[in-house]
Amino acid sequence: MKKYSFLMLLAAVCLLVSAACAAPAVTDGQTTGWIAENGYLCIQSGDESYRQIPLVMEDLIQATENGIICQTKDQGVVVVNKDGAMYRKAEGAEAAAPGAVQMKLENGILTVDGTAVSVTAGAMVSDGTYLYYVEKTDAGWILRVRDVVENKDRAIVPGSRDAYVTGLSGRLVDEPESLTVTRDALTLTGKNHRVEVMDLKTGGFTNYPQISDQTAGACVMNGILYRYTQPEPQKWALENAAAETVSLSATAQPAVQAASVTAAPVVTAAPVVTAAPTKAPAKNTEKTSSGDLIDEDGTVHNGAKGKTVRKIQQRLADLGYPTGSVDGSYGELTQIAIDLFCETAGLKKHNYISPSVQKKLFADDAPFFDAYVPLKKGDRSTRVKAMQKRLKDMRYDPGKADGVYGAKTVAAVALFQRDYGIALANQEIPGEYASREMLETLFTTNPRLAPATSTDIR
Repeated sequence: MKKYSFLMLLAAVCLLVSAACAAPAVTDGQTTGWIAENGYLCIQSGDESYRQIPLVMEDLIQATENGIICQTKDQGVVVVNKDGAMYRKAEGAEAAAPGAVQMKLENGILTVDGTAVSVTAGAMVSDGTYLYYVEKTDAGWILRVRDVVENKDRAIVPGSRDAYVTGLSGRLVDEPESLTVTRDALTLTGKNHRVEVMDLKTGGFTNYPQISDQTAGACVMNGILYRYTQPEPQKWALENAAAETVSLSATAQPAVQAASVTAAPVVTAAPVVTAAPTKAPAKNTEKTSSGDLIDEDGTVHNGAKGKTVRKIQQRLADLGYPTGSVDGSYGELTQIAIDLFCETAGLKKHNYISPSVQKKLFADDAPFFDAYVPLKKGDRSTRVKAMQKRLKDMRYDPGKADGVYGAKTVAAVALFQRDYGIALANQEIPGEYASREMLETLFTTNPRLAPATSTDIR
């Protein structure tokens, strides 16, 4: 009985300090709980087979080493351990758990142990080791990752799970409706009802299009994407009746680091589930706050704002192009995405998007974006410009980021290849060819993990 009393006391304490983490899925890094078919709770520890508990859940509060703290439909708040045993929470427990990290999000203010870490946060979640949150900045909504466990001996090794997790910090994402984390992935559901899945094992990043305007949350476990509605606060209901499979082995994609949001565009993997092509914008009849930047024939110029721009951004994002936030504002990231689309489709680039380019963009056979197309000395393209900007983020000096693969870019690429052990083909001159392997390493390595001995550009 003492063991059970302690368990219930701990559960009640965790409930008090972690109510802000309520979600349709929770994890402590070892044990994961999520709401599945029929509203039943599923529990899985490590790579073991999961166990389904025939108990209808409304909300999951926290995962602990002792079990999952749940809000049930009929039994109130209970603790379910990994073997399926259920205990009621203790009543009136008010003691603080020794060493517990207290995280709270209220009215945009996110605090950790009473200290404010953000005043513009829109969503947060924790797996016990890292705190993930999304905050609003001048550049848009940015994902942040914060280590909440003091472990100075934990080395962040390039290519490790910790490296991929921390490498997500600084990425531009959609305005969040909710954020969940499981053993497999960090999943963001946007206000636009689109789902963004970030693989915590490889750093891969995939967008899944909206399937309804009711989606309020999502999670990924064992290759299945679960989407949820939220009919009432702290009450979740499974939305997709049929299993929606996902691939979590996609190649990792580059993140936009906070210090250089405009320097390295977010590049997303081509979505596994593709939205039906959105109808191309019709002849413009909308009023904009940006003057005559949308012509009568439908041409949209850089600087335009409005529904037409948002529709173009959404289509680019669905095809995997780095649009940044889908916010209806035609800025630098939107221009980069349009330029990349034009290059991929073999179209001429302009500082606007014409009706003919829009027609190609919204066609059934519009090309998806491949982030790691190899580059070589002499190339001139937006891809080269993105590589140059990323090299600067990594403290290498490719010269001016002008999109020209010239002598300084060759020298910077050669140094990067040397530092990261990128294999060269026979007779290949260092720096003159940026291979798929080299570009993947460049864009998926967190600049904070770069092996430079100083912060000077080399």
